[in-house]
Amino acid sequence: MREVVEICVTRDCEGPPIAREIWFIVTRFMQQKHETGTTMSLRCGLLAALMLLTSGASALDNGLALTPPMGWLTWERFRCITDCEAYPDECISENLIRRTADLMVSEGYLEAGYEYLGIDDCWLEKKRGPDNRLVPDKKRFPNGMKAIADYIHARNLKFGLYEDFGNYTCAGYPGVLGYEQLDVTTFAEWEVDYIKLDGCNVDRYRMDEGYPDVGKMLNATGRPILYSCSWPAYQEDHMLRSHQRDAGFLLKDSISDSVREGRWRGSGSSELLFTGQNTTAKAITSLLYSPNYKSIAKHCNMWRNWNDIEDSWSSLLGVMDWFGNNQERIATFAGPGHWNDPDMLLIGNYGLTVDQAKVQMAVWAILAAPLLISADLATMRPEFKEILLNHRVIAINQDRLGKQGLRVFQKKDAGERKGLEVWTRELSDGSYAVAFVSRRDDGAGYAAKFTFEEMQLPSDDYLVEDLFDEVPERKLNSDDEFPVRINPSGVKFYKFYKLKQNDNKSPPQADIVD
Repeated sequence: MREVVEICVTRDCEGPPIAREIWFIVTRFMQQKHETGTTMSLRCGLLAALMLLTSGASALDNGLALTPPMGWLTWERFRCITDCEAYPDECISENLIRRTADLMVSEGYLEAGYEYLGIDDCWLEKKRGPDNRLVPDKKRFPNGMKAIADYIHARNLKFGLYEDFGNYTCAGYPGVLGYEQLDVTTFAEWEVDYIKLDGCNVDRYRMDEGYPDVGKMLNATGRPILYSCSWPAYQEDHMLRSHQRDAGFLLKDSISDSVREGRWRGSGSSELLFTGQNTTAKAITSLLYSPNYKSIAKHCNMWRNWNDIEDSWSSLLGVMDWFGNNQERIATFAGPGHWNDPDMLLIGNYGLTVDQAKVQMAVWAILAAPLLISADLATMRPEFKEILLNHRVIAINQDRLGKQGLRVFQKKDAGERKGLEVWTRELSDGSYAVAFVSRRDDGAGYAAKFTFEEMQLPSDDYLVEDLFDEVPERKLNSDDEFPVRINPSGVKFYKFYKLKQNDNKSPPQADIVD
């Protein structure tokens, strides 16, 4: 810690620009305030946040999820439908899982890479058995979970199952708290390949130790079980609400001075592109009190960061906003073996148009996000199936470099290009994937041009491939701007191949706000 202090006092602190800028405010604050217990705690917390910004993260040591996991989950489409008499084709049951397993194989989803088949909440009896073991619902899963696993494995799929770290699941079924070792042993006996551990009905501050402990138990079974955590999703907003007011008050004077003197310029995140002290306090507090992503990435293969996605365009945009606004805090912790999870794919349900479905598929590919379908494969419309099975887009998502892409351009205010965004991802072969997203509601496609800087691409000559096959390949010269025409609430998604190799490649940075 002392070494970090000595380096940063000179404003030569290594790491992202945000670390240097926050450090300047902290040192100003320390000069102006008496060192009380509260301010000491704040200072140490900020120093810890700075150290996290400059540190890397190691993967969960189970050899799984070296690319973002792909599969199918029940929740978004089938929720907690348990009345099989009223809804025989939709209830969470053995029949639904067998039918979906067959369709994943026969309709080409497994061949495309969707290998996990997961049952979310509502598969249990309301009480544990006499031996305290978890009991699947006896009517809806009459043959038990081992039989389900056998059926899934016989089709070369992998079996996923939901549980909750609390006393009860979110829908009120038995959780694992107090029975962690017994339940992990049961999962291994059932030959589960993927555990999604939710975070309802438990003190959020127990998660920092509890989730890693369950991960260690899973590893100790000797069975390779992918570990999906909901740990940070339950801490993000709770922590910020709990502490932001105090942090904003304590930093008030030093923040105001920094703003007046023009030292805070922001480093890309929309949280930091501000004109007043309230937004600055919010940004600093988000660093100080955000979940411990270094530990999360060490102990989980993937983790839900934020709210559940719902079946609507507005919900999809809300998730995209959160990931764009918080990318500087979370993107560096994603990589082979450990992934940020913006939640399930809505594609094939009721809430998205075809263009909007392409937006989600493209942005999830840029984010290196898990691709988890949650739709009825038996009624999937061909145009949505085509999006889900697009091998070019899946290849972007599964790129072995595993580097999460960034939102690099956003135009929110009035004027030309209002409502447009650019999301860019660097790929292992030296190429780049770039998604141009329109949030506009015009009656026709919107034409715009973008510079290399706005796309965060090295200036070079490129061959440009349309990943949704809407236009032929074209060439982009190093002295040109890139023209694009985007449908309302739609996307254009391209891969930029360098026509010649050179050494001026640089990774994408955070938002440019026009």
